[in-house]
Amino acid sequence: MSEKEKLNKFSLMENNEKEKTVRSITVRKRQLPLKRTYFKGEAGIAHINEMSGRLWFYCNYAVNFEIKRGDVFRAVFASSFGSELSGPHYVVAVNKSREKDGLVSVVPLKSKKDKKPNPASDLELGIIEGLNFKEAIAILNQRQSIDKHRIVGDELIRKVKVSSIKNALDNGQEYLTYKTPYRLTESQMSKLINALVHLTKFDYLKHN
Repeated sequence: MSEKEKLNKFSLMENNEKEKTVRSITVRKRQLPLKRTYFKGEAGIAHINEMSGRLWFYCNYAVNFEIKRGDVFRAVFASSFGSELSGPHYVVAVNKSREKDGLVSVVPLKSKKDKKPNPASDLELGIIEGLNFKEAIAILNQRQSIDKHRIVGDELIRKVKVSSIKNALDNGQEYLTYKTPYRLTESQMSKLINALVHLTKFDYLKHN
């Protein structure tokens, strides 16, 4: 390492007294700053409007509904860093969430394209009945817990804004609606759970 590199490199030592461990963190300035990918044009305006409406709904109204393991919903993610997801994506629930639970653990999905799936984190699930995906791929390393407000449909938010429904809700009444989720088959769900267990144990997927 040259003297210039030594001058530009800082080692930040983080002490953890409880665990008696030391973590070394190296910070380097990027040669070229990363460019954030923002939604632009009409897509950007639509995303901003959707998130604004969702935030209004979340701040004013609570939702209660049960989610079963294997249910597939469209979720809306906000801004992201680096390789994190943002915008709308389909997700599959990997645990049951009771009616009054606020969170559900999900794995995002993407459609299979010409590019080969990442063998370390992508799991091919095949066709999910009802979805337009030719074949669905589960992105296992993006598993996370999300609030149920992220999977409330836009059509429901629009309905709640209708004066008659809004007035009823604001006066203490409840509004009941129905949404039929897509679902994984038993074999698809078993394949997904086994892959998650394997990834947790070994940090990579086992592909035959």
